[in-house]
Amino acid sequence: GGSASIAGGAGGTSGGSLSLSAGVTTSTNAGGSVSIDSGSGTATSSGAVTMKSANGGVAGSSGSITVETGSANSGVGGSIPLSVGSGSNGTGGSVSLVGGNNTHADGLTCEVVNMIAGSRASGNSCAMTVSSGLSTTGDGGATTIVSGSSTNFAGGKISMTGDAGNTSGGSASIAVGSSASGNCGAIIFPTRLSTAGDSGVPTGVSGSSTNNIGGTIRLTGGTGSTSCGSASIADGSTSSGNVGAMCVLSGLSTAGGGGATTVVSGFSTNAAGGSISMAEDARSISGGSASIAGGAGGTSGGSLSLSAGVTT
Repeated sequence: GGSASIAGGAGGTSGGSLSLSAGVTTSTNAGGSVSIDSGSGTATSSGAVTMKSANGGVAGSSGSITVETGSANSGVGGSIPLSVGSGSNGTGGSVSLVGGNNTHADGLTCEVVNMIAGSRASGNSCAMTVSSGLSTTGDGGATTIVSGSSTNFAGGKISMTGDAGNTSGGSASIAVGSSASGNCGAIIFPTRLSTAGDSGVPTGVSGSSTNNIGGTIRLTGGTGSTSCGSASIADGSTSSGNVGAMCVLSGLSTAGGGGATTVVSGFSTNAAGGSISMAEDARSISGGSASIAGGAGGTSGGSLSLSAGVTT
């Protein structure tokens, strides 16, 4: 079919604008709609729809593209759905949000991609959900968050932060999915492989407080109908050198006493309490040593006490 072109006129100071507006209604019905559709293809692909601003001149920026719905006086504000078509023989279409590159010689910054949920005048602010697709015959889709790589410097960081609040700061939670017939999903915090330096260190740090107690860090195994889940901390293995050491240290205090380190076994109301064991692996060539020592001090050394359990 023949093509149709609508263009604003060229000008010496500014180019002519192009405006498409649907009609206004004064009745109780909705105003007119604006629809832009590509042509269908009965034997091959349908036509594409391209919306872009022109390149900037020598001393200017390129034009912006704004997609915005109108506000509502008494109802819900309009939504902007971004959805792609499904595929009958292949995969469904993809959705990409990409920030602009910086091609200048300094290359200091590039544009970011921001996704922000709406605010409210009263009550909780709006939530944001990022979820993968549902599958009825296979596994659910994966959700992957990857920071940018660098050929000459450090790779980008990934931060998940609960924002500040007047009464308490926001929480940050990572939870695995439940299962109706099998095991629940695992949570894994691995660092990547390094070919020239040390591998990265997974670090869990609680928040500090200027007026009260700093936050705590807890590792807790889940409850179960037959037995509780375990909480394990283990060193990595090596094929050529010594295995990494494991240290459990309490905090330093410059004005008060040092923090205590407490190891307590589980309590049982109907059976024996859990035991505490410190033992070296019997598979070694020679047995490892076990040392328990009181700490050194400027005025007096720390005491060492070993006591058997009390019975009532």
